[in-house]
Amino acid sequence: MTLPGHPADAGYDEGAGRAFRQEFGDRFRDLRFLVTGATGFVGLNLCPLLQSLGAQVVGAALPDSKGSTPTPGWVLPVDLTDEDAARRLVEAAQPDLVVHLAGLVDTRQSPDRVLPTLSHNLLGSINLLASLVGTRCRRVVLVASSEMPRPGVFPTSPYAASKLAMVSYAGMFHTLYNVPVVIARPHLLYGPHQPPDKLIPYLVRCGMEHSPPRLSSGKRVCDPTYVLDFVRALLYMARSDAALGLTVDVGTGTGITVAQIAGIVLQRMGSDLRPVLSAIPDRIGEADQVADIRQTESVLGWRPVWSLEAGIDHTIEWYRSSRDSGRGMAPTFWEDP
Repeated sequence: MTLPGHPADAGYDEGAGRAFRQEFGDRFRDLRFLVTGATGFVGLNLCPLLQSLGAQVVGAALPDSKGSTPTPGWVLPVDLTDEDAARRLVEAAQPDLVVHLAGLVDTRQSPDRVLPTLSHNLLGSINLLASLVGTRCRRVVLVASSEMPRPGVFPTSPYAASKLAMVSYAGMFHTLYNVPVVIARPHLLYGPHQPPDKLIPYLVRCGMEHSPPRLSSGKRVCDPTYVLDFVRALLYMARSDAALGLTVDVGTGTGITVAQIAGIVLQRMGSDLRPVLSAIPDRIGEADQVADIRQTESVLGWRPVWSLEAGIDHTIEWYRSSRDSGRGMAPTFWEDP
């Protein structure tokens, strides 16, 4: 497997780059990062910022994956559900650090989601972890989900079950085979490059199209977290020895209902639209999700810096720019939280 070059990324945010350089300095300069899921939502925000910090970045993504920007030349086409492909990727990248973002994000409760999430989220992660045993890699940051239940609670979707199983296997690889694992548990991420069927981009696009958002009851309490705060947390995990073996919540620690989120987004857009509540059913057994960031602050020294209003404003600006450049329109309903 031949490593690609690293051309400049067209989606790079210079303002964010300056802030990251001020916060992280040269801590990651010349280190080799392997980022799976590099053409996904978080990957498209993370990879250019790593490059701005002087890191050497090798991305990996499914051969047919389609992000919101053209696939950069430094992204390798790899299917991690193929054990040999995962091994070849690690041998080629020789990473100092790994951020594992790849997976199928689909929280629908349909039984036809069981095997796809099992394959992409569990088998793909196991193949990657097995390929890293005995390598020089000094940190593997895996991304779980707030959908993953707390101990003693059963998962309420195939996606949540696959992430719970992934965390269990990651703990085993850390305990038995000394793979230096840290688990990130993000809460309701939003920001540039996110697919339009997720909550906040859906609300933004409905506002742009002057179409009332169609939501569930709107009563669920969530913890909206701006993607650049999550990227910051990933970098803190990549350098913190105290976080090894831990699952670390990433969020603001403040809960807000889906209906309140809708109201704030539409108000920030200057829209007088009102969401249509109970237009779609609430999902079975779904619980409120608010990050407990006390451990996160204690172990990592990390705190969120983006307010909800600032993050939403930046997201609105990005989606308006995307619309002006012809990148699609709003879906007709909100699929997932």
